[in-house]
Amino acid sequence: MAFLTTKTQFRFDVVQKANHSQITSIIDFVMTARQTMFPMLDHQVIPDDLLFFQQVFIDHPLGCFIVVYEQEKLIAVAGFKAYDLRFQDLFHFRQTTVELVKLYVLPEYRRQHVATYLVEQLKQAAIKKNIDIIYLHTHPFLKGAKDFWCYHGFDVLLQEKDPIWMTIHMSLSLY
Repeated sequence: MAFLTTKTQFRFDVVQKANHSQITSIIDFVMTARQTMFPMLDHQVIPDDLLFFQQVFIDHPLGCFIVVYEQEKLIAVAGFKAYDLRFQDLFHFRQTTVELVKLYVLPEYRRQHVATYLVEQLKQAAIKKNIDIIYLHTHPFLKGAKDFWCYHGFDVLLQEKDPIWMTIHMSLSLY
């Protein structure tokens, strides 16, 4: 599927849901992006959702992962997975909830509506799967992230006070 933005004339050659053959390149892409955005993490450890990518994002009924290519070059990714309640002491969701994760766009493709397109595709996929709530968290040190998510309809649930992460928990109700 091709998509043309109206403001920049930037063309995405391929926007699709991830498949098994792309897993290795997706993991490499995400791990490289994480090193840049989160230098404080141990990058020798691959997160469980990436280790079990097939089960979490492709096979699971509450999983979805979207990739964007330009001329066969992976330029952006984003996905959602079943919410694992790891922040259950902060709030409880009774509805079907997924967590939006791994939104990464190569720096040279930012501010060209690629992330916006990914978010809209994920919202549509969530609606098709009858998901009620999309949860995510972000951090103040990710410049513009909170404003981006608010622009896309997410509400702030809580901002933690810890001095390192100051995690901002957000959600979007789809119904």
